[in-house]
Amino acid sequence: NRLGIHDLGGNAWEWCSDWFNAGQEDRVIRGASFNQGAAGRLVSSYRAPKPPGVREFNLGFRCVVTVGASSP
Repeated sequence: NRLGIHDLGGNAWEWCSDWFNAGQEDRVIRGASFNQGAAGRLVSSYRAPKPPGVREFNLGFRCVVTVGASSP
């Protein structure tokens, strides 16, 4: 993209803070992982359910840094 960010898709499933269903049993994971072979799952828009607290080698989160932002 215009910020020079690339090659992140398929790196690891990313935990999201939103719930997958109304019953709030599963959290959303997105972005697929390096061990996924199905083309439809390798896009960053793909969403899947996962119970909170699950630990797997291909699940993680992304850190976001805002450059130049001032705090009040």
